[in-house]
Amino acid sequence: MDGSDSEFVPTPGDMGLGPDDMRTENAANTERRVGDDKKNELAKDFLEQKAGDLKSWVGGEVEKAQEAHRFMFERALEQESEESRREITEAHLQLELENNHSDRVQPTYGDELGKSGKPLSEVHSYLYSYQQMLATNSELVKGSGDTSTLVVENEKLLEPLIQFTEEAIKIKQQLEQMSPDDERIKSLVGRGLDTRDGSILLAAQRTAMSVMGMPNEHATTANHAMYKGSKPKLHEFFGKNLAVCTEYTALTQQFLAFAGAKSKFVSGVFGQKEEGILPIGGHTFIIFAAEQEDGNDRMLIFDPTNPVERSSEDPTVIKLSPYLVPLSDQQWKSYRTNKETLVEYLGVERMYSRV
Repeated sequence: MDGSDSEFVPTPGDMGLGPDDMRTENAANTERRVGDDKKNELAKDFLEQKAGDLKSWVGGEVEKAQEAHRFMFERALEQESEESRREITEAHLQLELENNHSDRVQPTYGDELGKSGKPLSEVHSYLYSYQQMLATNSELVKGSGDTSTLVVENEKLLEPLIQFTEEAIKIKQQLEQMSPDDERIKSLVGRGLDTRDGSILLAAQRTAMSVMGMPNEHATTANHAMYKGSKPKLHEFFGKNLAVCTEYTALTQQFLAFAGAKSKFVSGVFGQKEEGILPIGGHTFIIFAAEQEDGNDRMLIFDPTNPVERSSEDPTVIKLSPYLVPLSDQQWKSYRTNKETLVEYLGVERMYSRV
């Protein structure tokens, strides 16, 4: 020191930072600045188009959160380059992490879409449901008779969300190029789905299976072992072929909510009829509301864990179709009032219950 009163300001060399460290730090600062710019751009456009504050809507009531997520997801789909879509998806997730602190769920006996319920941390039963995108560090009850919980960490979902976005835009473009007489389009229309809803549902199914992997014969035993003495995190199941219904459906719901869909995660009861017998067991599935041209919603049951195998001319090829079944007015009434409904798709008959 030269004896002056000036404050000592350390240089990168004083702090032990070499050229490589400085380049890494500069790159990180640039990335943060780009991310902040993209978040501010999204917030400004949302204010102009929706007359709302994007940050408060992301962490707000269900309908507002859905609108905010849908706006950002659609903005990503509009981009021509994968790099631009990635930037918006990163900004979207960052806004979610910064502003959504909700772990609110809906009790299964109050099943109207849009009603909020008790905090997830107060649910001590495996019978519950929730609609919005779970905030990071939320915990899901795994099953009946125990205290096993699954932790959802959204900061670990960036790459799966980017993959989901890319799948959605690819499928949407494919659907839009098909003729109205194409059987695949007829199948969507028959379920009350437009190309947007169809693309995000198919993308969610495909991405969840890709990220988690297909369960093997040891999956159930190994899955249960992961919960003994610990609270496993959702991302710890990625690529291990050990995910079962709770993990599959939780990831799928995060995808759908990120896209702004009207979807609800339900932890309830399920049975698949085989040889006239309908065995019952705990299960998670999704109730999806597809908005129709008249403003009403068509309700569907989506079971991402149990796609249906379709016949193929090539015996070495396994074709899977999402178990995505529209509910008739009578079936939806049965689900609402009797808390269960019986559905059939591609010859597979199943019972879904929220009790």
